[in-house]
Amino acid sequence: MKVYAFYGRFYYSIPTDLNVRAYGAQTNGVSYNFDPVNTQQDPNVIGHETAFFQGGAFTEPVQPGLKGIYQDEYSAGLDFLLDPTLSIGVKGTYRNLGRVIEDRCDLDASSPLTNFNSCAIINPGSSDPLATGAIPGCNGLDGNSAGCFDSIPGVTAAKRKYWGGELLVRKQFTNALWSQFSFVYSSLTGNYDGEVREGRGQTDPGINADFDYFEFQHNNEGKLFLDVPWRVRLDASYTFPFKMFAGLQFYAEEGKPLNQQGYFNAGYGAEIQLVPRGSAGRLPSLYEMNFTLGYPIAFGPVTVTPQVFVFNLINAQKATLQDVRWSTSQPAGYTNCSGTSFPPPCTLYDPNQQQTNPNYGYVTQRQQPRLFRAAMKITF
Repeated sequence: MKVYAFYGRFYYSIPTDLNVRAYGAQTNGVSYNFDPVNTQQDPNVIGHETAFFQGGAFTEPVQPGLKGIYQDEYSAGLDFLLDPTLSIGVKGTYRNLGRVIEDRCDLDASSPLTNFNSCAIINPGSSDPLATGAIPGCNGLDGNSAGCFDSIPGVTAAKRKYWGGELLVRKQFTNALWSQFSFVYSSLTGNYDGEVREGRGQTDPGINADFDYFEFQHNNEGKLFLDVPWRVRLDASYTFPFKMFAGLQFYAEEGKPLNQQGYFNAGYGAEIQLVPRGSAGRLPSLYEMNFTLGYPIAFGPVTVTPQVFVFNLINAQKATLQDVRWSTSQPAGYTNCSGTSFPPPCTLYDPNQQQTNPNYGYVTQRQQPRLFRAAMKITF
């Protein structure tokens, strides 16, 4: 029998993407007109009367005393033998995101207090003015709905909590046959997927879009994209009397949670959570199987092992991603948005707004199809 417990605090080193984009004075601009060549803004474009800009000619301001990203993990478990060939283990795990580094991009780029930049590097949820919003900022909306103010709402702390329980059973049936079964029941909730923005495919560690505008906090806490309440897996291997060996891996898991997102502005598209995060249904449950077969052939001191691998043997090709953008253009009443109230007095957050994306709910990604692969291993 083995009883164990573990605690660890893990820090994350940010890659150089942030150096290039945040400290490289990157600036993005989108202008609207009716000319196929001209890049000047036309104020007569309805709904897009002003251009969209983000960034600035100077580098992003950084919160003084900025602190690093870390996550705490606790785990405890028990392993014991029922007989010399059968073992059972139970394990519990809890992970809590303690702090992150991210940017917000709703600052007033015309103010010297923001270093003439619309973005800033912060610890979300901290007491610094850049995080609390006690600094000139803008609502980021399109055209005549855009507005800038002496202060804006603050950014809440990043949250990500995982807890899970695992049952693991190992059985050695004979010297030739071995198997392992595991079942995990878990929960992953919060308002921040992590350095990889799952579900949207954004990989800008430290400067993802999660906290770019204060409006993004609406309905933003709930089930995260990698929340998989249950998962089962079976592994087995068998060696034949004539030395050929085979391996099998099977898994099944519940589908990922889905969002229903509404239009925000021309630069970001659909980023507003119209219903609580992760509450718009789930993708279908996934299942697949992999298989391998090999045969070692001895040539004196050299052994040559041809192997065949079949990945995704069942060829299920279940949906793993779908379009969650409910509206991709300004909803009716969008032009009534004004001020920094949270939520704003308009239809931006209205879950009953008209669907303007005909592709909402369509599958955009599936499991990989069946794949055959052959290999040759030489040992001596």
